Amino acid sequence: MTNPFELCQDALHAQGQLFAAIFKRFGMRAVMAAAMVVFLLGAFVTFHGVLWALFYTVLGLGALSSALCVLGFDLLGVLVFGFLMMRGRRPDRAEDQARMKRNAVMEDLRQSLAFSALTALLFGPLGRMLRDMIIRHVRNAFTKRHERAEEQPPIKQAPPKRGLFGRR
Repeated sequence: MTNPFELCQDALHAQGQLFAAIFKRFGMRAVMAAAMVVFLLGAFVTFHGVLWALFYTVLGLGALSSALCVLGFDLLGVLVFGFLMMRGRRPDRAEDQARMKRNAVMEDLRQSLAFSALTALLFGPLGRMLRDMIIRHVRNAFTKRHERAEEQPPIKQAPPKRGLFGRR
């Protein structure tokens, strides 16, 4: 068994790796969300006029049809970046490995602490008392009755009870 302090250090290191992987994933999601917002605003501000004019003059569509085509293009951009952002919700391989390492180290730590608690219980004061009691019972089981009677100390009588001020 390894030292519980080393196991704690390993658990903290694994937890740090897990946090790093989670923050990286959330950072990528934030970047994708920012790109989606920038694209959405850029689409509203920049491309609307150009696309509307393109659909109206080049394709010969009416004003309403051109506006609906521009809206469709904007929604397509929102869907693409929204899909890329939602794809980042699942943990990647590094995060899974960090989580597995943390869980394994935490299980080792639990076992080590349970073993050290059991050791302290067996070799501590309670363990000595139980061990002495077991040895006394085993020894008494193999000795003769008259020998056991001789071993026991005589019973002491309680002192007489006195009143409140020491009188009877």
